[in-house]
This record gives sequence, structure tokens and C-alpha cells, in this order.
Amino acid sequence: MIINIAEAAVSSIVPDKFIGDAKPMVVGNICPHDGYVEFTVWRWGDFPYLDFWTDILVFNSYDPR
Repeated sequence: MIINIAEAAVSSIVPDKFIGDAKPMVVGNICPHDGYVEFTVWRWGDFPYLDFWTDILVFNSYDPR
């Protein structure tokens, strides 16, 4: 499983990702379940609100291909 995270702007372009002032951003405590994934995001900076996008790629070890 791979999880990427990036800051994002709320705009008509979806997703509108960028590298901004809230760096680094770290994803950890990753816990996959049947149908969903739990994870924690740590970020540096004094931001009361922060929009971000995550991309989650799941590899299926049981795929017969």
C-alpha cells in the first residue's frame, strides 16, 4: 500500500495539488481494512485549516494474474 499526500486548493480543477508552506507532511499509522484505510497525517506549520488530497494505491497479493 502506498499513500501520497499533498496540499490542495479548492478550485474548479480537481485535484489542484501543490507543494506549499505546510511541509513536510507525513502519513503514518497506516491500517488497511476490508473496504477502507485508516491513517494519520502529521504536518508542520501553524495553519488552523488545511486542504489536502491523498492518493491511495492498494496492491492485492491474492490477485491470480
